Amino acid sequence: MDLLTAGIANKAIEAIKPALLAAGGQVASDALAKAGQGVSAVYAWLKSKLTKPAAAVALQQAAAAPRDDDAWADLRALLQSLLERDATLREELDALLATLPAADTTTQTLHQSGNNNIAAQVKGNSNTTNINRP
Repeated sequence: MDLLTAGIANKAIEAIKPALLAAGGQVASDALAKAGQGVSAVYAWLKSKLTKPAAAVALQQAAAAPRDDDAWADLRALLQSLLERDATLREELDALLATLPAADTTTQTLHQSGNNNIAAQVKGNSNTTNINRP
């Protein structure tokens, strides 16, 4: 097992998995479109390169049942095997993954005590929060 290839395969899986989990097995293209162009590009790349029946089925199963860890493990193993055999594909995928934005790691914590407390936390730009007390 080549650790570099395993890392690339894992990054590809981790790039598409959150969008497919959010979709809950619904139409993958809709979930991927909402996730952004980079994630859609990774999925499209995988779909275009995983053309052998077992690999294509593994991608379909992971998209259809995103909570199934075995489906993701199968997909990861097949992708890693493909990348180990074909250095050009490995380089293509690695370059594509390098274009993805860094993972968002915002953490928000709120501690409140007492009575009649109201709080809100937001992240991002142009947010509006309205708090109406009863």
